[in-house]
Amino acid sequence: MVLAEDRHQALIPYAAAARYVGLGRYVRAEGSAVRASIGLAHSLRALARDRAELSVTVGGVAGPVRLAGVIDRVGKDYIDLATVIPGEARRTQSVGQVSAIPFAALAIIRSHKAGGA
Repeated sequence: MVLAEDRHQALIPYAAAARYVGLGRYVRAEGSAVRASIGLAHSLRALARDRAELSVTVGGVAGPVRLAGVIDRVGKDYIDLATVIPGEARRTQSVGQVSAIPFAALAIIRSHKAGGA
């Protein structure tokens, strides 16, 4: 599911949501059968290809953790996220760490809207 905000988009894996409330009149069904069939991995690969600066919230037993970075690789059921200081380009020397994150642990992936600030 993609939530469009003024300057950002939030990609939320369906499995990450416990419930949806108050979206009824704002929900728009996908009109394209091709786009409707595209899964999470495809969306994440597009973000990786664009080298998009992301804010990734990972859910878990210890509570949510937010990481800022760029997706280096998308596997069948995981991503490798290179964490960087927000606003810095992804360069070898600016990477704090690379984390392998299973799709099942992804809660929210936020990115700037295309053409936005």
